[in-house]
Amino acid sequence: MDNQIHNQIVSFIWDITDDCQRDAYVRGKHRDVILPMTVD
Repeated sequence: MDNQIHNQIVSFIWDITDDCQRDAYVRGKHRDVILPMTVD
């Protein structure tokens, strides 16, 4: 997978998490929660 496709996929995933977690966590902090859940 080339870098451009990888970046598009990552951006798509972050867009989804932004929509889903918009009011659940302080803006910018949801990545601290989502990342451990995806790495598990």
